[in-house]
Parts: sequence; structure tokens; C-alpha cells
Amino acid sequence: MTAGSDFLLWQRRTGLVAMALLALALLSLADALVGGLAGNRGLIELLPGTSFAISGPMPPRTETIDAFVIDGEPADGSVRLVPRAVFAGFWFGGAMWRGAIEVAAEAREGSHLLTVHDRYGEKQNPALVFQVRVWPDLAARNAHSPSRLTRLTGQSPYAFALGFALVGLFAGAANFLCGRLWTRHLHAHRCGEIYRARRTDQGTEAACEPPPAVNLRPGRACTSAAEFTFGTTIAAGTWTPARASAPTSPHSSRKTPWAPRGCSSGRRTASTGSPSSSSSPWRSASRSPS
Repeated sequence: MTAGSDFLLWQRRTGLVAMALLALALLSLADALVGGLAGNRGLIELLPGTSFAISGPMPPRTETIDAFVIDGEPADGSVRLVPRAVFAGFWFGGAMWRGAIEVAAEAREGSHLLTVHDRYGEKQNPALVFQVRVWPDLAARNAHSPSRLTRLTGQSPYAFALGFALVGLFAGAANFLCGRLWTRHLHAHRCGEIYRARRTDQGTEAACEPPPAVNLRPGRACTSAAEFTFGTTIAAGTWTPARASAPTSPHSSRKTPWAPRGCSSGRRTASTGSPSSSSSPWRSASRSPS
């Protein structure tokens, strides 16, 4: 019996690892969401030598990109808004344009407010206002990120969330596999596992998961192995303990293999009477199903 106890040990370990990894995945996702909400929404952060694709509605009374009026570009041309083409909108078919914000390799750190409007002085469309922040390098941009993980590691919190979740799922699968191997090991020895035990007014009620292909009938003798040892006699579903190994707490959270001499498949609950000697109460054990 003890030869297969490694399955139970690794089931507990992989369960704890899976729980910790999935908790870290949730914390990483929370960091990403909080950072996105607390950050500068609508801010375009760029590095020298990079570009960013943009699009927007056409300004009023304007039909071609040659008629655009673009304000906010620096005099040295290190940051430019470049409209490229006009296309039909996806939802209502209205005219829209696409282009890019280009940052030269020699651009300096700074903030720029670029606007696109018509030449007739119509009201400025907020969708045509672009806030651009140029950072000197990637380290400076990460240091000012609203995400704590990005500030500490320079990586996206979404990457952490995905990595922790995937490894946590693998650990959960390993936990399930170890549980199946442990159950199969118990069944190979014609054993079940007591997963709940409690004191009642009528005695002690124990719930177990007996192995399949074992016929449970009144009068069958059952024994408990490993953590404690006592003999029982089943009579019309009532268990009467014959002896107990040592006085212990009436409740325990440790898993206890139960070695019946005969059990039917499926879960069954039986009630036990009180021990014949009050000086040696029997030790119960409980577990949560894997």
C-alpha cells in the first residue's frame, strides 16, 4: 500500500502549484486591467525610428487628403502625421482615411498634440486629435508604464497572465492524473478512501468511496489501514467498531485509505456506533474529492 503513496504526495503538491499559478495569473491580469484603466488613455507612446498606424473620419467639407490641415508637428519634422488613403467606413459606409504617425530616428523625448481639421474653420472633431509621447528608449517607456509588472520586468502583464495560466492548467492536469493513479492504486489493493467522517447522535458517520466489483453486504468485516486500524462488522448498514489504535482527535483532514473486505462500486455512507471503550475513541479522516 505504501508503495503508491507517492501518487498522493504528488497530487497534493501539484494541486498547490496549480492553485498558486492560477492565482498569479489572476493577479497579473488584474495588474494589466488596473494599469490600463489608470494609464493615459488615448496616449500614443512611440520610440525614435518607429511608426503607429492611425485612421479617422474625414474632416467636414473635405473629400481628399490633400485638403487636410495638420497642426502640432514639430518644426524639425521629427514627428509627422502622414495621411495615406481614403476608404469607405465599415459600419455606415462614410468616408474615412488611414495613415500613420512617423517618428524619426533622431527625434527627442517630448509630447506632441497633433490635430487634423479642415481649412474652413469648422469645429474640431475629437476623433482627429492625437496625443503622442516620444520616449528616448524602451527602458524609459517601461519605467513610466502604469503596470507594476511592466515597470519591474519590462514585459507585458498579459504575457505573465497567459504564461501562469498555461502552466497552472498543466499542473492541474497533473493533479488530476495523480489522483486517478492514486485511486487506481487503491482499487488494485481492494481499498477505498474515507473522504468524510463526523460524529452524530447515533455514533460516527463515515462516507467512503469503495472500489468497484466488490460486493458490500451486511455482515462483511472491514478494516481501516495506514493512519489507524480498527475492525468493523457491517450489519444492515450499521458499522460497529471493534477496537481503535489510539486516542486521537475526532476530526482529521488527512486522507486515509480504507481497506474493506467487501464494498460495492459508487459512494456509500454508513453510520458507526460509538466505540465500546470511551478511553479509545476512533480517529476519523476526511478529504475533498479531487
